[in-house]
Amino acid sequence: MPDSHKDEARKNLRRYYAHIAAMDDCVRQLKDAVDASGAADDTVFVFTSDHGDMLQSQGLHHKQHPWDESSRVPFLIRYPQLLGRKRRESITPIDAPDIMPTLLGLASVKVPESVQGVNRAPLILGKQKDAAEPAVLLNLPASFSVIRREGFAEYRSVRTPRYTYARSIHGPWLLYDNQRDP
Repeated sequence: MPDSHKDEARKNLRRYYAHIAAMDDCVRQLKDAVDASGAADDTVFVFTSDHGDMLQSQGLHHKQHPWDESSRVPFLIRYPQLLGRKRRESITPIDAPDIMPTLLGLASVKVPESVQGVNRAPLILGKQKDAAEPAVLLNLPASFSVIRREGFAEYRSVRTPRYTYARSIHGPWLLYDNQRDP
């Protein structure tokens, strides 16, 4: 983070963490209510988000950038009856269109052929392994609003567990080794 952004970052992070603490309380209340209902073992409980935010990292504040702070979000799922209670992790990206077919798959409901997302239930159930090097496409197909004001152009980016590569309409832009130089 550039020194010139540290004061603004402190202010924004205080607000952000206050929102996160409030969200944590709400999620706990919801989870406690499901537990108290007696239906917790047979309830799919999902926590996710649609995007992250830069929060002054790289001197930027908003979403829509190819850096992890903006693009990586949680997808936490609890379903004790089917998944047990042991923690598991996956490196396979799950994108928003994958949520519905995955939940249908966990419920043993046939996913309609017209659905565009990928059913990740076999992965979550341990019936399928992560690919050795799964990849996700990140992109900003049109520069607009704050992104344009910040001087960013349209880009396409590929992120794997090891590398992030981004190319704007002006040519190669970013290449990171996510393990050696995050």
